Amino acid sequence: MLTVQELKEVLPKQHRSKASQEFVDTINQMVKDPDMADLYKKNIVTYADVLQDGRFKLIDYFNAVLFVSYKMMGMSSMAAYQKVFPARCADMVARNISQKDMQSYASTYNKNKLVTLIYEQTLIPDYIMYASVRHRAIAAQANLLSSQNEYVVQKAADSLMNHLKAPETAKMTIDIGAKDTGVLSDLSQALAKLSSMQHSAISSGFLNARDIAHEVIIEGELDEE
Repeated sequence: MLTVQELKEVLPKQHRSKASQEFVDTINQMVKDPDMADLYKKNIVTYADVLQDGRFKLIDYFNAVLFVSYKMMGMSSMAAYQKVFPARCADMVARNISQKDMQSYASTYNKNKLVTLIYEQTLIPDYIMYASVRHRAIAAQANLLSSQNEYVVQKAADSLMNHLKAPETAKMTIDIGAKDTGVLSDLSQALAKLSSMQHSAISSGFLNARDIAHEVIIEGELDEE
């Protein structure tokens, strides 16, 4: 269950005064399934930074987080919309609003600014999103180094050494060399022999340099299949 204290810790200053027990009770009653409620609570805390990006009402934020949470579980926009706004959907049915129009409302809600901002948060890697939490955790470990308890100091020191060590350099070696299976050696010998024969032909006057330059070394046909 989400507590008032937990909510106040993650909300921007302009919203903290609204985090009353009554308000938190309303939020906790929005989801009955325990597993979903746990995910919902986690997401409320995780994506609270979006409240800094605009003048959003708290209740709109909580509805948007719940909607995105259902979407992350694989629900369609319509199914998630019905879960978040059951009374609204029931009213639409009572007013004979077509299923197609209800789906349009759900699709529009799926694209509103607040929901879009939360979607963007879900794409941020954890190591970036929780960078500030990591810094606070490291600072807490550093503070323990002044403890009078040697065991506490040792554990804190070990933790800091593990988390503050320089990143290991990843090395990757790619062998792009060609192994000589004998073909290159044979070719080299053939070229040397050919060069010697051409030199002898020029020396004897049988051929000149121009003839050598235009001489066809290998004749053959290209077999294209």
